[in-house]
Amino acid sequence: MVSRTGAAFLGGLMLANGVPHFLSGVRGVRYSCVLGNSAERNALAGVSAFALAGGLLCAAGRGRSQPVAAAAGALAISVFHARGGPHWLNTVAGRPNPEDERA
Repeated sequence: MVSRTGAAFLGGLMLANGVPHFLSGVRGVRYSCVLGNSAERNALAGVSAFALAGGLLCAAGRGRSQPVAAAAGALAISVFHARGGPHWLNTVAGRPNPEDERA
């Protein structure tokens, strides 16, 4: 079923996307984030991503294609982060990047 596979893909994507934001927040480090670059906002974004991922993965249920779709979503967002996607997204949106801000 396409909708369950899509939910699994998005669930894997959100789960993997939450990791760098949550870890940046816990460590107190600024990191590019749509909510803002502060550590507090990154922690909020990470926890929100985990909650959303949990809901999506529960909605996806169990099936043959769900683990593959979740792994594909995690891979997609991992490549996005590895290639500097958050920095690029802030630049395109006209927002300052963490290294551009003065503490």
